[in-house]
Amino acid sequence: MRRNALYIVFLTLVGMLFLLTSCATAAAVEPQGLSVEQVPTVESVPEPAAPVAELVPEPAPVVEVPPAPPTSESVATPVEHKRYMKVRPVVPYGDRVILTNTTGYTLPKVDLFTESMFLASETMANLLAGSPLEDQQYREIFLADYPDLQRAIMVKDGSEFILNAIDTDGDLYYLTWKPETDPWNISIPFEALDTAYQPFIPVSDGEHIVFTNKTGYHLEDLYLVDPAEFVDGELGTDLLGPTVLSSGDTVEIAVEDVPWIADLLPFDVYARVLVFAKDTDGDEYRKEWYPTTDLWNITLGIEDLWYLDSVIPASGGDVLHITNNSDNMIWYLHLVTDEMYLMDEWGDDLLVDDILDTYASLEVVPLDKPWLQESIENPEGVKLHLLGFDVDDGLYHREWFPATDPWELVLTEDDYQF
Repeated sequence: MRRNALYIVFLTLVGMLFLLTSCATAAAVEPQGLSVEQVPTVESVPEPAAPVAELVPEPAPVVEVPPAPPTSESVATPVEHKRYMKVRPVVPYGDRVILTNTTGYTLPKVDLFTESMFLASETMANLLAGSPLEDQQYREIFLADYPDLQRAIMVKDGSEFILNAIDTDGDLYYLTWKPETDPWNISIPFEALDTAYQPFIPVSDGEHIVFTNKTGYHLEDLYLVDPAEFVDGELGTDLLGPTVLSSGDTVEIAVEDVPWIADLLPFDVYARVLVFAKDTDGDEYRKEWYPTTDLWNITLGIEDLWYLDSVIPASGGDVLHITNNSDNMIWYLHLVTDEMYLMDEWGDDLLVDDILDTYASLEVVPLDKPWLQESIENPEGVKLHLLGFDVDDGLYHREWFPATDPWELVLTEDDYQF
């Protein structure tokens, strides 16, 4: 009985020990509060990642920003576009008219008149007052400055006005204007050119010599010089005096004021007069006038501009300058070698069919003259001869050494031989 009781106690202790052991194992495997399915197995547990060193950024450099300038009001003013009209409007019967030049030429003179004004005087009243009107420009003409014109307009009697305009070439433009119906901005087009107009032509061998300035510049000096008494720089009396001859204008000189010209006419059929003029820029114009054969309306143009380079070309240049400062025109001009000169062989005429007038110049390019180029290819010691013949076969002779002499040859009366 006791043995059975001990056996039962022993089994009870063993059973309790087994239960305790089972409970302890379950408690170690299953965390509290999680289901069995949520507990990761040993194989699925990831290894912890290696620790990464945290980079500490360097502090950014400190940039000093200059303080903003104090604000101020702008001094710039916007430029607004202005309205534009091809023809500037003018209020009819106001204090002015406008003249617009579209001829393509400069107009030094413009006149506006009625038939009654023409009958009262045929002399032009220049509305431009000596200030030329350039092409594509306009000019306001204030009527108070021209009382006769103002009175004729303000009468409002239906009269038709006539406009005359003269350009720097002496051509005349003609058109009509009705103040009641036509614009008061009067346009002068090229189509108004009057091809039938003929300027005044003076009588040859008369009492007056007429000069017309077509140079495009104002002339302040004008001389007529006897070639026999000409000395460069001493031109005699200035025929204009204090007067300035505007481009396009004409003056007349009484023959009695230059009596030596009248004395030439009965005795010298080939009489020659030198015309000298100087503009307000200091440029000089020269022209020859033959009173027995030429018109007594002497016209000076830009082609009469006298230019002589003051810089003497150096030796061995590319162009030879020849100037005739003798008293006669040169009809034939030759440049020959010393051998040709001794044998009276003149070679080619440098003037061909031209004439070298008094105080005129000529340029000779050796490359254009093979025979001349050959003569100066080795210029050391070479001597050439410049020969000029006038209408009477008078000879002007000058020696020239291309290697040492300037390439500027001037024939004067000192070079005359026979």
